[in-house]
Amino acid sequence: MNNKAIDLANSVWFKNNNQGEILYDQSWFTEHFLTEDSTLEIPLKASFIEQLLTLRTLLLEILSTGEISELQREQLDEYLSKAIYHPKISYKDGIMSSSWFCVSDYENQLLSEIAQDLIRLFSENKIEHVKTCSNDECQYYFIDHSKNKSKKFCSSKCNNLIKMRRYRAK
Repeated sequence: MNNKAIDLANSVWFKNNNQGEILYDQSWFTEHFLTEDSTLEIPLKASFIEQLLTLRTLLLEILSTGEISELQREQLDEYLSKAIYHPKISYKDGIMSSSWFCVSDYENQLLSEIAQDLIRLFSENKIEHVKTCSNDECQYYFIDHSKNKSKKFCSSKCNNLIKMRRYRAK
């Protein structure tokens, strides 16, 4: 999905083989949040998972209303201030470019990136395009990229499931 804020918010719907919180599942977490150059220690520290759970609660409150209150803005600012960045020159395929390098630890960098992704939805006026899946059993958040912004389901799987249920109900 390429939006870590929405991925973290949607993690509330995942279950770890019916054992509870999915954020404790290292392979799931690695797949959704880590990059090749991450320096985050696996297994995750319990204190970091607690920070993620707190941030997820904040994200769910904001996404459900589509607005950020003053208190929520202050909380997001706290997450944003955790990471310290500076520009760094890099080469890829013989082409020089500038990218941002995080000086702080990867835990704080990730918390900051998740908050940045949420702020980006608001600053780029995409928050209106964040929708909840119309499948009552799913309820995932997704960004509607369709031309007329009429998408109702997070995936074709949910769309087909609902179509099949309607067909069988006839």
